[in-house]
Amino acid sequence: MPRFLRPPRRPLRPLAAVRRRAFRPPRPLPPGPVLALAEAHRLMAQGQFAPAAEKFENIAEAARAQDLPFAPRLFFQAARANWSAGRIPHGMQLLHDGLGILAAAGATKRMHQISAAAAEELEALGHTAEAEEIRRYLAQFPSPAESGAAASAAEMPAAAVHPILPANCPKCGGGIRSEEVEWIDAQTAECAYCGSPIRPEKG
Repeated sequence: MPRFLRPPRRPLRPLAAVRRRAFRPPRPLPPGPVLALAEAHRLMAQGQFAPAAEKFENIAEAARAQDLPFAPRLFFQAARANWSAGRIPHGMQLLHDGLGILAAAGATKRMHQISAAAAEELEALGHTAEAEEIRRYLAQFPSPAESGAAASAAEMPAAAVHPILPANCPKCGGGIRSEEVEWIDAQTAECAYCGSPIRPEKG
């Protein structure tokens, strides 16, 4: 898979500069990229952050070219790998790319999820200035509750009770968190990294 050349780091763009662009209908990554993604997750878990970062970035670029909805989280994962490898500016640029995609799609809920996690991780690494930069950028976008996207508690239906999913995606190895997955039906969720369907493990 070819390397993608990156521009120098630039500041996070203001809200007024974001152009709305919808995602294409979701579909899983093809087998080749899924294998590459599984290798990237494996390298990350083993502490081989630099090669993991390169793989995550290449896959994220490919997902962005196809307007796939999990491209932003792949950019965030590439950013995390770069931060762990000590490449803070490049990681910030990758995070910027992922947040820009979400802003253009109007996906404020996922923007808040990823930004909060990114700021927390940067602070844990001692990069408080970068964490504050993310928070200032995010302050331009109302939270889903503030924007009225969420109905009042009295109007909302009872939350669906979903089964417990495996800790990792069986296809790409990405960590599964209940707040990150999209549920396809009562028993099936969609991996936030590769789009593969995930079902409860059989006992």
